[in-house]
Amino acid sequence: MLRDAVRWDIGEARKWVANAALLNGEITPTGSELAPELPVTAEAVAEGALSVGHVAALAEAMTKLPAEAEAVMVDFAREHVPAAIAKFGKELA
Repeated sequence: MLRDAVRWDIGEARKWVANAALLNGEITPTGSELAPELPVTAEAVAEGALSVGHVAALAEAMTKLPAEAEAVMVDFAREHVPAAIAKFGKELA
């Protein structure tokens, strides 16, 4: 249904669902709020600055980088195609 509403193909819909947990906070059973795993990326997505391809590339690159590198990676992603993100992440690592 969501896929039809936003006119995504099945591959793009699956990517968004797979990365949704990285971009959204959670509320624990005790009521504590947990920040998203990739808060800077989540902000950029909310602004409409990144595509699903950017998010997937950032998520993969950030598995090999410290959390402090996320802002640098997102700044790079705002200006480059998703394919360039992996290479940049390797340079930072």
